[in-house]
Amino acid sequence: MGGKHLKKPNKDQKRQLIRRVAELQNITKNYHPLYKKYRWNYDIDLCKRLAQKEAKKINTPNSIKKLKWFNEELSKIKLPKSLPKGICHCDFHSSNVLFEKGKFKAIIDFDDANYTFLIFDLASLINPFIPAFEWNTWLKFEKDVNIFDFSESKWIVSEYIKYRPLKNNEKKYLFDVFKLTIMLDCIWYFKRGKANDFYEKRKIDYLNRLGREEFYKKIFR
Repeated sequence: MGGKHLKKPNKDQKRQLIRRVAELQNITKNYHPLYKKYRWNYDIDLCKRLAQKEAKKINTPNSIKKLKWFNEELSKIKLPKSLPKGICHCDFHSSNVLFEKGKFKAIIDFDDANYTFLIFDLASLINPFIPAFEWNTWLKFEKDVNIFDFSESKWIVSEYIKYRPLKNNEKKYLFDVFKLTIMLDCIWYFKRGKANDFYEKRKIDYLNRLGREEFYKKIFR
């Protein structure tokens, strides 16, 4: 497959990617894979199983405390059965997107693709936190400071719905699916940080203080 990976795509290139992601969900929205039980399918039950496995493998007091927090936060996530599902790519790292002469060429590497909520890929594209808040800088921020910037996330969603309009419950629970993406990140980096304060916990704590309704307003109004 020809093309190049771009670490910093411009706005037009981002727009092209967002369109293709929406089109991917349009293609897969009615597809029910026969062998989905043999793959990970991102949902609450999978998160519980994977976190339990990681905590047991690490087997430290810190990992046990982190697992307790993890399960408590999972119980707060609301993902109704009415949320549409299909195949999502689930990994839009720059190394998985190709551009050729500035134009979108392809999405590659479907290793993480699975049957999950159709808005999972949209949730993966947005980042309502300020750019300075990252895994290696989060400790510099006070717990009660506002670190949200919804401007780009709002634009991403507005571009996405040009090609796949969202159902009302998808809009309402985008907050929860976004939290699910963070909880999955927590699993991948379960060894990282102390149970009482770590990067993913900070993100979830900020979101909890903001709340589902305010998140909705920031994105859709």
